[in-house]
Amino acid sequence: MKLSVMLVSLTLLLFSCSPKLPPDNNWAIGKWILTELKGVPVQLNGNLNKNAHLIFETAQKNYRGFGGCNNIDGKYSISSGKINFTAQSTTLAACPDVPFETTFLNTLNEVDKYTVTGNLMELKKGKTILLKLQRK
Repeated sequence: MKLSVMLVSLTLLLFSCSPKLPPDNNWAIGKWILTELKGVPVQLNGNLNKNAHLIFETAQKNYRGFGGCNNIDGKYSISSGKINFTAQSTTLAACPDVPFETTFLNTLNEVDKYTVTGNLMELKKGKTILLKLQRK
């Protein structure tokens, strides 16, 4: 009996300490459309491909998307509610949205934390929400 209790207790302890995928298996699936940048709502248009967005490629720890003017891509690292974006590259098209895109990319570099609740992702610096994205 004591052995059974010890085995059950040990099993529970091991499973409670096991690594978990952040925050669930499907956190990165889909296109994440930028809806708010530093507290300001982002105007969306009818073409989802032309709205600023991110797509995560979890196996390679890459992201890609659109910054509002150019295609973007880069790397990210993630663990236990923390995320960092690095190694950004963009295409070099000129358009009226370059200042918006520059702000978006610079803000992305400031991010160090994230939360995902359903189809809403919040990218934060500390406790401050910098970006809100909606999964489509």
